[in-house]
Amino acid sequence: MIRRKSIFNFNHISPNLTDYELSELKELNKYYYKKYWLFKMTFRNLKLVSNIGSAALIVIACMTGAL
Repeated sequence: MIRRKSIFNFNHISPNLTDYELSELKELNKYYYKKYWLFKMTFRNLKLVSNIGSAALIVIACMTGAL
Protein backbone atom coordinates (compact mmCIF):
# COMPACT_ATOMS: atom_id res chain seq x y z
CA MET A 1 0.00 0.00 0.00
CA ILE A 2 1.36 3.43 -0.98
CA ARG A 3 1.34 6.02 1.79
CA ARG A 4 0.21 9.48 0.87
CA LYS A 5 2.48 12.42 1.59
CA SER A 6 1.35 14.72 4.33
CA ILE A 7 0.73 18.21 3.01
CA PHE A 8 2.06 19.66 6.25
CA ASN A 9 5.54 18.29 5.62
CA PHE A 10 5.66 19.36 2.00
CA ASN A 11 7.40 22.60 1.06
CA HIS A 12 5.47 24.23 -1.79
CA ILE A 13 8.36 26.49 -2.78
CA SER A 14 10.35 25.15 -5.69
CA PRO A 15 14.08 24.74 -4.98
CA ASN A 16 14.80 25.95 -8.54
CA LEU A 17 13.78 29.55 -7.77
CA THR A 18 16.37 32.24 -7.30
CA ASP A 19 16.31 34.54 -4.29
CA TYR A 20 14.99 37.38 -6.43
CA GLU A 21 12.13 35.27 -7.82
CA LEU A 22 11.27 34.06 -4.34
CA SER A 23 11.12 37.57 -2.92
CA GLU A 24 9.08 38.71 -5.94
CA LEU A 25 6.54 35.91 -5.39
CA LYS A 26 6.25 36.76 -1.70
CA GLU A 27 5.63 40.42 -2.51
CA LEU A 28 2.98 39.51 -5.10
CA ASN A 29 1.32 37.20 -2.59
CA LYS A 30 1.24 39.98 0.01
CA TYR A 31 -0.16 42.47 -2.53
CA TYR A 32 -2.94 40.20 -3.81
CA TYR A 33 -3.89 39.03 -0.33
CA LYS A 34 -4.30 42.67 0.75
CA LYS A 35 -6.34 43.38 -2.38
CA TYR A 36 -8.54 40.34 -1.68
CA TRP A 37 -9.05 41.43 1.95
CA LEU A 38 -10.01 44.98 0.92
CA PHE A 39 -12.55 43.71 -1.64
CA LYS A 40 -13.98 41.37 0.98
CA MET A 41 -14.40 44.19 3.51
CA THR A 42 -15.89 46.49 0.84
CA PHE A 43 -18.47 43.85 -0.11
CA ARG A 44 -19.31 43.24 3.56
CA ASN A 45 -19.86 46.97 4.17
CA LEU A 46 -21.87 47.35 0.97
CA LYS A 47 -24.10 44.46 2.01
CA LEU A 48 -24.60 46.05 5.44
CA VAL A 49 -25.51 49.43 3.94
CA SER A 50 -27.89 47.73 1.52
CA ASN A 51 -29.65 45.87 4.33
CA ILE A 52 -29.98 49.02 6.44
CA GLY A 53 -31.24 51.00 3.42
CA SER A 54 -33.88 48.44 2.53
CA ALA A 55 -35.05 48.25 6.16
CA ALA A 56 -35.32 52.05 6.26
CA LEU A 57 -37.37 52.07 3.06
CA ILE A 58 -39.76 49.48 4.46
CA VAL A 59 -40.22 51.49 7.67
CA ILE A 60 -40.83 54.71 5.72
CA ALA A 61 -43.34 52.94 3.45
CA CYS A 62 -45.19 51.53 6.46
CA MET A 63 -45.30 54.95 8.14
CA THR A 64 -46.58 56.75 5.05
CA GLY A 65 -49.04 54.03 4.25
CA ALA A 66 -50.53 54.26 7.75
CA LEU A 67 -51.23 57.99 7.36
